[in-house]
Amino acid sequence: DGSGLKPVTKGRGPSVQSFVSPSWTPDGEYLLAGKAERGIGTYHIYLYHRDGGSGVSLGPPPPPPPTPGQPPPPGPQLNKMGAVASPDGRFIYDAQRNGAFNYNATFPIWQVVRFDRETGETATLTNAPGSAMRPVLSPDGRSVAYLGYDWTTDTYIDNELYVVGIDGTGSKQLTVKFD
Repeated sequence: DGSGLKPVTKGRGPSVQSFVSPSWTPDGEYLLAGKAERGIGTYHIYLYHRDGGSGVSLGPPPPPPPTPGQPPPPGPQLNKMGAVASPDGRFIYDAQRNGAFNYNATFPIWQVVRFDRETGETATLTNAPGSAMRPVLSPDGRSVAYLGYDWTTDTYIDNELYVVGIDGTGSKQLTVKFD
């Protein structure tokens, strides 16, 4: 009914914050969300308790925004969106790329990645020649569905639906191309 609303995130600080792609952990106690501290830029995945707080970085946190007069951090930063948790909460699946949006991007752009919360290790599960985005874990936790496309010089690209094993093997396109 919309009553009793309260913010889950805290800590606005001096820089503009933006959030994308929230999802619940299977136990319903936490939310995963991508957060950018520099407006439209690169996002990093944070875990927030349902009662609120400043969030916990999943993986090494991004460098802090530069203060006035400081140069930006070196090299493109990882951009992470669309995080979902495994049934036991150990693994986080998301789409990643290097750097923020740009018009002259080199393909592939986005890939689906698995982050192990116990070891801190990451593994890239897809090898899409164009991009792979918006991972969704199967109910049994054994495969990941995602949207992707092949690289092309066309100005319009239809996403296709794929499934891959949680170990990155057995990628299979589920939709049929009609071209």
